[in-house]
Amino acid sequence: MTPRQRKQTIIPPEGGWKPNTVYHVEVAFGKSNPIHGYLFFSGFLGADKTPQGYNEFYGCEDNTNISDVYYMRVLSVVITEKDIHCTPNRGKMVYNIPNL
Repeated sequence: MTPRQRKQTIIPPEGGWKPNTVYHVEVAFGKSNPIHGYLFFSGFLGADKTPQGYNEFYGCEDNTNISDVYYMRVLSVVITEKDIHCTPNRGKMVYNIPNL
């Protein structure tokens, strides 16, 4: 993982980060970059309880993670690992897809 930018502003979710959770965030990747909305997967948390390994932004053209951020603010939690594991039939394949 690349080292984080020196002057990062990251506003975490209320109550702190949760591992393997998808968040709706607003992000700028540089000082002159406009703020965009993305989905962010937190991945594993480090000893300081911040996203460290396997975190990523969904919808970016490049492979980006929290170390690439200049500014980030969490707007809401989208789904947690616990929600995924409680979803009925989450591991079943869909076979009867209609022809379009």
